[in-house]
Formats: sequence, C-alpha cells, structure tokens
Amino acid sequence: MGLIEDTTIYVRVTNRCNSKCGFCYRDSLLGKDLTIEKIKRIIDKVVEFGFKRIGFLGGEIFLRKDLREIMDYAHKRKLLIIVASNGSLVKDKEIKLLNKYVAWFGIPLDGSTKDKSLLMRNSFDQFNITLKLLKKFKRKKPKFKVRISTLITKINKDDLINIGKVLFESNKLYKPDGWRLLRFLRLNKGRKNKNKYYLNNKEFIKKYEETRSYFDKKYNISYPNSNYLIIDSKENILISKEEKYVKIRNINQIKKNELVRIIGISILKKNV
Repeated sequence: MGLIEDTTIYVRVTNRCNSKCGFCYRDSLLGKDLTIEKIKRIIDKVVEFGFKRIGFLGGEIFLRKDLREIMDYAHKRKLLIIVASNGSLVKDKEIKLLNKYVAWFGIPLDGSTKDKSLLMRNSFDQFNITLKLLKKFKRKKPKFKVRISTLITKINKDDLINIGKVLFESNKLYKPDGWRLLRFLRLNKGRKNKNKYYLNNKEFIKKYEETRSYFDKKYNISYPNSNYLIIDSKENILISKEEKYVKIRNINQIKKNELVRIIGISILKKNV
C-alpha cells in the first residue's frame, strides 16, 4: 500500500450540531455546509487521487437530509465509508442506512456513568445515548463495525478504566470493535475551556498506556497516530499539526504528487 492508500480522508459534511460540548474545536472549521454537488465533486477527487477510505464528519452528520445520497455516491465510487456521530438521531431507519453503506460507525463515550459524562458534555446525555445504541446492537448485530471514542481530559482521566469496564465487561452491551482514545485540542471552545479539560502530552500518553495495560491489550484500543486529512466547508485540505489544523490547499487546486509529498513529511514528523 502507498501513502495515499494508507491515509483516511474525512469530509466535514456539516458544521451544525445538536449538542454544545465545551471541548469542541469545530468552530475553527465553521462556514456554510458543503452543497451536495461540491461533496460529489470532492468524492470524485478523492477517488482520482487514489484514496480508498473516506470519512464523513460533523457537527452531527445526521442533521443532513441528503446523507443517504452522499453515502450512496461514495459507495458507488467503491470507497470504504467511515462515519462519526453522537448517535442522538440514530434510530432504526438510520441503522438500516449504516448497514447498507458504512464499514465503521463511531460514537463517543466520555464517562462511566451519566453524571460523569455530564461533567464532560454539560446537559447533553451522551452516556444514555451511546448505551442505548450498544444495547440495540447487542440485540441485533450490525453489519458495520462500531468504534467508541473517548476524549481524555482532566475531568475523566481517572475514569478511563471504568469506561472500559462498561464497554467490555457488560453482557448487555455490544462490545465495540475498537476504542479510540483522543487528545483534547486547545482550539476555539477548547481554547476558552483549556483549564477545565487540558492534559499535556506526557499525561495523555501515561493515561493511554495505563488503560491499554489494564485491559492487557486484548481489545482494539488505540489513539489516532495514523495519517488522516480533513476537508472543510470551503473545500480546503487540512492536516493535524501540534494541536491545530493547518491548511494545505484547496482540493481542487492541488496535484497528487504534492499531496503525497505533504503526507510523507507529516508521517516522518510523527515518527520522530
């Protein structure tokens, strides 16, 4: 596999969201939502460049009424589809949509109880939203794989093992196919609330390793050190760099060889 094939490219299909989490960094990417025509053009470019995986992000992606059309187009272009959602709008109809098109479905869980989760997400009851879906997936196994994401912060750094126990030791819940531990980014809302949430890199790695060690590495627990790109609402390609997203160039103006070079440099820096 080459650099392009090993890279996941995510498209931010909406900036709208039905939650108001204090750690959210998406304000840095605000703008009008991409039109369906622009998203299809981006998908065509993604295929032209040789990417094999595409992700759809928000905001909350299920606020888009044309999400089925977007997924159908990517599916017809033979792309493996990944989606991230808070799960609040995912009912039986949406699960059928996911079963038809999606390879990986990501939902968050940031606390081992409702009260601990609310400390992270204010009044948004993410705990019960996520557990309700995991119970539903237990009753009827989905065709897609499920990945839980947990943002590690000052608030929940000592709750990670308990969150893992909720995910992996309950007979009533679907055991996720992956658990991704994420870093808090000091961007926009996150910058304003950094004293509440921020852990430095040393603390983050310590908590990550403690959690993996506790579960004896028998589950798929990871953090996103693999390469990925994001396309924002202005069709700009962004790459993560030192707790921020750096604009590379508009996807309609960049050549494949330049993109490969930039991805290669990013990987080298991450491995130093």
